Amino acid sequence: GPNPEPLDKILETLKKENVKATFFLLGTNIKTYPQSAKKYLPLGHEIGNHTYSHKNFYQLKKKKSIEEVEKILTEEISTTENVIQEVGGVKPFFMRMPYGFIAPVVKQVAKEKKYVVVNWSFGCDWNRNTKEELIKKYLKNVRPGAIFLFHEKKVTAEALPEIIDGIKQMGYEIVSLRAILGLSEKREIGRSEQK
Repeated sequence: GPNPEPLDKILETLKKENVKATFFLLGTNIKTYPQSAKKYLPLGHEIGNHTYSHKNFYQLKKKKSIEEVEKILTEEISTTENVIQEVGGVKPFFMRMPYGFIAPVVKQVAKEKKYVVVNWSFGCDWNRNTKEELIKKYLKNVRPGAIFLFHEKKVTAEALPEIIDGIKQMGYEIVSLRAILGLSEKREIGRSEQK
């Protein structure tokens, strides 16, 4: 995200169900849709850094030196961090790499930039699934501590109410990413001075 078309429906569902989410944003999308990017924080959601342009670091690692990969990654993270601070007034606490890429260089850059790297336990909404298939697949993967990856897509927005309802009917509580990771909700997330 942000992706304006499905975002409003997703936010409406989360508000109705009293669910807080972490939205990992791309810098390019924030630049394209700054008004949409301003909607998350006032509703109590958290924003994470998802790099600037969603480069495939698996491919980059094959073509570039580790020093070049580190430079590109640092630029991608820093540029998005700056854009998020401009639009939302916060420095993100979490980052998620495109395609779930994880390597020592990611951990090193995250440490230098003071980020917690997060991946997911299940996600499939980037594949061609119907609403019914999404509901079935996500509910099949519900377990304690699960971290679900969703995208701001029309089909996801349509499936989300039934996924949330199904999770609650199984007796699970949907909690924030910070709670799953055992981090304090009150921990400072780097809110910068408002101008």
